Amino acid sequence: MDRIKMTSLSLSASAIISIAIHEGFRSEAYTPVKGDVATIGFGTTENVKPTDTITVERALVRLLNDTNKFERAVKRCADVPMHSYEYSAYVSLTYNIGEQCIII
Repeated sequence: MDRIKMTSLSLSASAIISIAIHEGFRSEAYTPVKGDVATIGFGTTENVKPTDTITVERALVRLLNDTNKFERAVKRCADVPMHSYEYSAYVSLTYNIGEQCIII
């Protein structure tokens, strides 16, 4: 199977579910590691306060918004043809470590 042009790729529903499963769900904000940022839902960190709470439904909406943001980052930073499984892996990695464009 040939690699697909980056503009044609999008994260599959199974990839989003995989991210949710690997992240796990937490209804109350927590700090994963001392000195880290507050996290909630399925690993969301943006605009999370230590006292925040969230429902599963709202956490899924935030997960979708977050994955869309990281999809854009992957497309911007790695603008090369990929297999869909490669693309999903890069988006999942970016979801976990943040956007890190490295120019070599």
